[in-house]
Amino acid sequence: MIDALEKMVRRLLLDDVPQLTSELQVRFEPPDQDWQSYLADQSVGGAPVLGVDCYLVELRENAVLRSNEWLSEEIGGTVFREPAPMRVDCHYLVTAWDSAKISETLEPGIEEHKLLYAVLGTLAAAAPLNASRIYPRLSPDLAAVPAPIRDFDLPTRVVPPEGYPKLAEFWTSMGQTVRWRPAVHLVVTLPMLLTDEVVGPPVTTELTGYGLDGGPIDETRVTVGVEVLHGAAAVPAAWVRLETTGGVHVQEGIADGSGRLAFVDVAAGDYVLQAAAAGLGDALPTPVHVPSVAGGYRVSFP
Repeated sequence: MIDALEKMVRRLLLDDVPQLTSELQVRFEPPDQDWQSYLADQSVGGAPVLGVDCYLVELRENAVLRSNEWLSEEIGGTVFREPAPMRVDCHYLVTAWDSAKISETLEPGIEEHKLLYAVLGTLAAAAPLNASRIYPRLSPDLAAVPAPIRDFDLPTRVVPPEGYPKLAEFWTSMGQTVRWRPAVHLVVTLPMLLTDEVVGPPVTTELTGYGLDGGPIDETRVTVGVEVLHGAAAVPAAWVRLETTGGVHVQEGIADGSGRLAFVDVAAGDYVLQAAAAGLGDALPTPVHVPSVAGGYRVSFP
């Protein structure tokens, strides 16, 4: 999960910060003498190299988001129940580096500050981080992101007012050859998934009735469980959109690893399911009636 977050951050910086053009410039190593030597080694023909180091300095549970609820998920035709994930705050110190040596004509400190400001602006504009906004919709990179965070806004704080409380201790631990430098304090909250248990077969249709003061039900809302197939095989990471017969968007989402997803709180009526997947293109529009008479909702790629 943490590695998926770091790949997201790297992709975001490479896409939006003009000074960064290679993955070799964005690393997640301790910003010590080894990092300085590594950056200098990237120089071609003696030209100075800019780099950004995003170092994970601390993990803390986010007690504010702690929950005792249980969650259900369908995988391969079986429903699993699991406790709500622990939420963990990942604290990063993001620093900018220039391999140039100080001279009468070169002032690497200014170039580092310019780069750090660009990084700060990119992270602030992208918060909260969401993989589906960083990667193209049908890209393999998006499909590789774990399903629980693939299309989810991760709570993100950029340069929180309280700062990082142990900054002096941090730079002291990096060694005597590394000078103190400004850092962007980035905090991203990730779920820590716990062990799940089998509870039964998947639900394809779930009805919820609403009434007033114990009176008769005057409105029914439906949870729609959709299955995406290519022949008999499930299609993981497929994009699915639920819209009215007039083409008005209702909900959309990304299928999990077993090719399933659910749309919740859907009003009864006639709809159309649209779907697309990497390597398969667009599926034919699938008309559906909610709630389903057949007891399920399926989109098939030819």
